[in-house]
Amino acid sequence: MDRINMGKYLKQWGACLLVAGWWYAYVLYQYLFIKADTSAVFYSGLMAGTMGAAAFILLQFLCERYIKKPGAFWCLDIMQFIYCLPPLFSIIHYQLYGSLITYDEATAIHNTNFREALEWLLTYVGPLYTIMLGAVMVGSIVLIHKLRSLLMENSQYNGQPPLLILTVTGMLAVSLMAGYSWLQTDFMAPYAQAVRYSMGLSQYYRNMEGQKDNIVISNPAAVTQSPHTIIMVIGESATRDRMKAYTPSDPFDDTPWLSRQIDNPDFIIFNNAYACQSLTQQVLESALTEKSAYNGKDFLNSMNIIDVAKKKGYKTYWITNLGRDNNESSFFNVAARADVLINTGKHDDHSMIGELASINPQESNLIILHGNGSHAAYKERYPKDKALFTDSTREAEYANSIRYTDEFLQAVFEYGRKNLNLQVMLYFSDHGEHMGTGHTPNDRDFVKVRIPMFIYLAPEYQSNNPAKYGLLKDRKDTFFTNDMMYNTLSGIMNAESGFYEAQEDLSSPAYNFTPETLWTFGKAIRVSEDPNLK
Repeated sequence: MDRINMGKYLKQWGACLLVAGWWYAYVLYQYLFIKADTSAVFYSGLMAGTMGAAAFILLQFLCERYIKKPGAFWCLDIMQFIYCLPPLFSIIHYQLYGSLITYDEATAIHNTNFREALEWLLTYVGPLYTIMLGAVMVGSIVLIHKLRSLLMENSQYNGQPPLLILTVTGMLAVSLMAGYSWLQTDFMAPYAQAVRYSMGLSQYYRNMEGQKDNIVISNPAAVTQSPHTIIMVIGESATRDRMKAYTPSDPFDDTPWLSRQIDNPDFIIFNNAYACQSLTQQVLESALTEKSAYNGKDFLNSMNIIDVAKKKGYKTYWITNLGRDNNESSFFNVAARADVLINTGKHDDHSMIGELASINPQESNLIILHGNGSHAAYKERYPKDKALFTDSTREAEYANSIRYTDEFLQAVFEYGRKNLNLQVMLYFSDHGEHMGTGHTPNDRDFVKVRIPMFIYLAPEYQSNNPAKYGLLKDRKDTFFTNDMMYNTLSGIMNAESGFYEAQEDLSSPAYNFTPETLWTFGKAIRVSEDPNLK
């Protein structure tokens, strides 16, 4: 092939060759700044660039010679753009957190929705940079399209076209190699693993259908003989470090109701509760089931608190306002076990309170409420007229969201006590929150796992279960991680069974964990390493 024809080829496929150039540049960026510790990371990036460019060249050739439709070329350009996104995501992540993305974060990304993703960008990247990023992404697609169109007009290949079947076969073969290399890169590898895990979660429901008849409640005692209700509220992104009830020096009076309960003998406010992880899915697939850092059980075969409660005789409710975008998460598969699953689909957590009116007070009920809490963006978690703290700071917005949650907890408690014979109300947050980096686990900042937790036990419960009430009361300063919530609630409900471990039940004499034996951040670090304890 002579030099002139080679030049024509390079011009004609210049847009495709940008794919290789972009990936090569990213590999150089990794080498200079990220300093990845494995040659496999560099190799996958180089292969993704090389094989991706080859695949797109063949695909462009196919479109140019056989399809010749403008829409096909636009699809080709968009595919090239998407193919080049992982390095961009990795660079943004590294600039924000100083590390590459992990599997746990990839799982959170896979389970998020457009609204949550946009709010995350607005909170941690900022409105201006978010708009700029969107403009750059749209502009990149247009640029790729214009560049390819211009180069094709100025440099056409005049050779005889190969057989169609040969072109398609070559394109598929090279595309498979490109796809494999792409899925091995540092962003796509954990994301692909997260997708595979999510695809297998449907097995959980079938597994529980097969196990539910094996639940044998060993404790015949009822919480109380009359119909009653137990409520568990799962908070979101609340850290006790920024709650007035826990941190009196905090400048924002964001927990007036909870602060009033500190001296209430019916409330036990735990001072040393920790999240087992700093991401919602990883926390809840443990908090709601047998799975914990201490027993090695896997989620797909772990019994859940809803099926245990049903066996104990409770009608079960899962009430949320997170929308249907969370249906692929592991905790949704637990929620689906409830007798009644209600999704208000509204951003305001208080929308869940109205659903309590549909619950029959003549039945014994377990109600689980899961809302948005203080998830970023904080200012979206409360109505504008509820913005008590008007400083134009992220801290003030977060405090407003905590105060709105405090009002929500008060409303749930008062409704339950007046209308549903509330005997137990348990509240805990899934994880905490850092004002600068949210709750990603990369930096393992303990503010992300120091969580609030309280248990309300009605006087009737205290009278019927004095030993458990006494133990819980004495343990308000005991250290605890929320992956043991399943066993603790099982014990509080007198629902011990063959799927229960007393040593993980805060209401059991067998519980004896200490900061030195408790794990957080996904069994990566001991609670005793919390700098606040030193």
